[in-house]
Amino acid sequence: MPELPDVEVFRRYFNTTALNKKVVNVDVPDEEILENMSSRSFQMRMKGEIFQATHRHGKYLFIELDREETLMMHFGMTGSLKYYQNGDEKPDFSRVIFNLNNGYKLSFVCPRKLGKIGLIEDEADFIEEHELGPDPYSDDFKWEEFKEIISEKRGNIKTTLMDQKVLAGIGNVYSDEILYHSKIYPFTKIDELSKRN
Repeated sequence: MPELPDVEVFRRYFNTTALNKKVVNVDVPDEEILENMSSRSFQMRMKGEIFQATHRHGKYLFIELDREETLMMHFGMTGSLKYYQNGDEKPDFSRVIFNLNNGYKLSFVCPRKLGKIGLIEDEADFIEEHELGPDPYSDDFKWEEFKEIISEKRGNIKTTLMDQKVLAGIGNVYSDEILYHSKIYPFTKIDELSKRN
């Protein structure tokens, strides 16, 4: 399942391929992937937009458009992006395809259809509405803040790290990695941790 590091890779991939490109039109082979809108509405709102900048918060990728909306992507368990030329074979499980003004396409590929794409008005409002915790990869996130957040929680450390309301972006794979390298048993209770852990 794509977690924070994976989505950061997708963000950088997007930057090196589709950033600053104009959307000529959009194909939506599978409308289920769209968040709270029809394929027709999404196609109309995306046509002519330019991808201006990218941000990531936890497992979410946000793409600033040149008008007032922001494109949101969540990759579910199996999602990814594929940038390819017009004549190339379309990737299997392409759910949304952005046709760009340079003759290339960007596909949102999602075999298990658990990902989501949508248009939002404000990234900060979206994060607040979805009750997402801080992004641990952010430059603003400090050790003191982490200690304060953790000290207020109960239960075991692994479950706490995976709670998206506590920290955004950490899932099963990376919580195991973090705890392995920290030499902390995943089911250690929060109140049993010491500064030495």
